[in-house]
Parts: sequence; C-alpha cells; structure tokens
Amino acid sequence: MANFASNVFKLVSASLTAQIIGLLLVPIITRLYTPDDFGVFQLIISIASIVGVVSCFSYHTAIMLPKDDSEAQDLLVLCFILLFFVVSLFSLITIIFSKNIIIYLNAPYIIPYLPYLSLFILVDGIFSIYNYWLTRKEEFGTLGSSRVLRALTTKGLQIILGTVLFSPAGLILGYIAGYTVSDFIMVRKSPSLLSLLSKVSPSSLKKVAIRYKKFPIYSTGSAFATNLSIQVPSLMLALFYDTTVVGLYSLSYTVVNVPSNMIGQSLGQAFFQKAMHDKNNKGSVKYISYKVYATLVSLGLFPMLLLMVMSKDLFNFAFGSEWVDAGTYTMILIPWLFLVFISSPLSSLFSVLEKQDVGFKFQIALMVSRIISLFVGGSFGGPLFALSLFSLTGIIFWSWMNYYLLKSAGITIKETKHVFFKNLRQSIILIVPILLGKFLMVNFIILVCLVMLVTVIYYIPVIKDEFDLDIIDYLKKYYYIYVKF
Repeated sequence: MANFASNVFKLVSASLTAQIIGLLLVPIITRLYTPDDFGVFQLIISIASIVGVVSCFSYHTAIMLPKDDSEAQDLLVLCFILLFFVVSLFSLITIIFSKNIIIYLNAPYIIPYLPYLSLFILVDGIFSIYNYWLTRKEEFGTLGSSRVLRALTTKGLQIILGTVLFSPAGLILGYIAGYTVSDFIMVRKSPSLLSLLSKVSPSSLKKVAIRYKKFPIYSTGSAFATNLSIQVPSLMLALFYDTTVVGLYSLSYTVVNVPSNMIGQSLGQAFFQKAMHDKNNKGSVKYISYKVYATLVSLGLFPMLLLMVMSKDLFNFAFGSEWVDAGTYTMILIPWLFLVFISSPLSSLFSVLEKQDVGFKFQIALMVSRIISLFVGGSFGGPLFALSLFSLTGIIFWSWMNYYLLKSAGITIKETKHVFFKNLRQSIILIVPILLGKFLMVNFIILVCLVMLVTVIYYIPVIKDEFDLDIIDYLKKYYYIYVKF
C-alpha cells in the first residue's frame, strides 16, 4: 500500500502542478481569444478526440495486463501499427470528404483548421500508448514530468501565438505542441520502436491481437461511446446554436473538470495498476476500491459545491465579463461532473474484473440518452435548457455506474452512503458562511479570503484521515523527480 500511495502522490503532485499552471494562465488566454475562437478550437478537438479513440483499437489499455514484458512489447508495436494506419486513413478521408464534414456540422468556419486533425490524432495516440507502457513500468515520475511540461508548453505557446495570430490557430497549435513535448519526454524512457520492430514477428502480433481481442470488441466501443458522450455537446451546441455557445461551454467544462484532471485521472491510473496487483495476488479489490472511492468523495465534494456557489462571480473576475454566462453553465454541469470525478477512476474495474461488456453497454446507453437530451433541448429551448437536460441524464447514468462498480468490488450501499453523507455534512457547514457573505453582498476580495479560509479548514482533516502517506516525507523524497528529465 505504501508503494501505491507513493505512485499516487507522484502523479497527483504532477497533475496538480500542471493544472495550477493551466488555471493561472487561462485568464490571460481568455483575454487574447474570444468565446468564438474557443468554440472553433473545441470543435477541432472534439472531432480529433472521437477519431483518436479508435486509433489503437484499445489495445494500448491491454499493455498493463501481460505478466511477461515481451508480450507487452508485442502489444506496444501492434498499437503503433494500428495508430499509423488509422491516421493515414483519416487523412485521406478528411481530404476527400471535407465538404461533407462541414455541411454535417454546420460549421464552415473550421475549414482552415481541418489539416490539424490528423496531427492531433497522431500525437495524442503516441501519448496514450506510452502512458500505459510507463504505467506498467511504474515510471510515474516520468509521467508526472511529461504532464507538467505539456501544460507549460500548451499554455505558453497559446499565449505567444495569441498575440500574433488572433485566431483559433494559436489555441490549436499550442495544444498540439504540448502533446508533442510530452511524447518526447515519454519516448526517452521507453524502448526504441525500431529495435522492437526487429524483434517482433507477424505471428507474435497475431497472437497478442487474438489473446486480447476483448479490448477492440468491447473496450473500443465503450471508449468511443464515452468519448462521443463527452464531445457530443460541443458538436450539437454548434449545430443548434453557434460557436460562441460552444466556447462558453468549453471553458465551463474545462474549469469544472479541473478536480478530475488534477486528481481523478492520476489516481485512476495508479488504481488500475494496484487493483490488478490485488486481484492477482489477494483475490479481492474491495479494500483499494473503497479507499479510492472515499478519497475521491472527500477531495471532490467540497470544491464542487463551493464552485457551484461562486461560479458566476469567479468567472467574471478571472476571465472577463464576456465569460459570465460560462459561470451559469458551470452551475448546471457540476452535479454531473462530480459523479464523473468519482466514477471515472473506478471505471478501470470493468477491465480488472473483465466486465468490459457491461461497460460497453453502459456507454452506449449513456451516449444515446445524451444525444436525445441535447436534441430535445436544442429543438425546444435555449442553451441553458439543453445543458440542463444533458446534465440530468449524466447524473442518472453515472449514479448507476458508481453503484454498479462499487457493488462489483464488494462494497455495500451502507458503506458508500456513510462516506458521502459525512463529507456532505462537513461541506455544507463550511459553505454556509460563504452563502451568508453573498447574501449580505460582502466585498468580493473579502469573500475570496473567506473561501480560502474554509477550504483550509476542510482539507486539513481530509488529508489526515484519507491518505496513507506522510506528505512532508514524500515531498522531500520525490520532489526532485519533477524537475529531472
């Protein structure tokens, strides 16, 4: 457990650093680009992300499973072959059917940026492949370093280009550059692809492709549905409204998803490795699953409720008056994204417990329900109505997923309710002074100081109760990792 805790600390520390860098620079970026620029940027990312999900047919997620490194290396090579094939095929499709894509999305303004799609899919695919390889090898320090450098490169270049290009191209190029730098850091700690190509054979590639066939059959479909569910709001908001609404949604989603990016993904990555270890050696994943669930609830519930109360004021102050509506969107999205924050790290249990078929069916049902909710909302109301229906659908489905995963791990409803309501009571008690301050129209700076005070009060016992590590000792021991490349 101590090794697991150290791995979590490495990833969470790096993710926290990367997200803090991103958040500090976003107010500058929102003053260089318009909501319309953000909308075009988000549409390009949405298209590339949807295609990118199938770039390796989910074989990269199987790299963690083999006991033998040689089999894992065969999977690594197979993933790269599939990635280059998909990127080449998509490039050809983009050239031939570009007009059809534009007409379908009702977005002629993305024409100049379509050539960036294949490049984004390539660098993102390389990142995904090496991410699982380095997790297998427990190179969590390298993973942490790559995330910090990606954040610095992305935001830094977006700011520089924003003063020159005055177009969405600055946002897109900065994003691609960030992933490219991250890929370079990870490649240095991974086996040479050329040397691996000389060792593998068509028969060994065929063997691992058949051995792990559940991943392309179930996991790819599930991942595609998951990603489409995430990206579908941007696509359908563009279809029913305009890129300004997409841009406002994009910033709102980015901000409210910060806890998930900072902690949830990193914790989930380490959890996958630890859960596989516990299953193979102890025959049970209950303890680690409960520990991760309790940690996620205690870390995420309070800031989510706090952001719900302060979102409009914070968006106006931090990002500028033209982004105030994004604060309203944030209030609507928070309940859904809190459940995503809890359930996403635990979703690797579908693979650990070999229940990929259940995960696939869940994601398909979720995707269909979201498309329906956004279509109904877009047809009969404005953006707020559409996003409200979208968020409600997410609340229902992710609540069920959370229940199913915890039950599969052997955790009872009584145990989950105890953790949730304990943290809810503590959060509400500390948020009451904030609500009172808003009601009395206290000066915003004073209100922010009050927010910082209650946040410290909340997290001191959380850190003490939920973490199996001494923060100071681990800071001394592991801090150098993030500046050593």
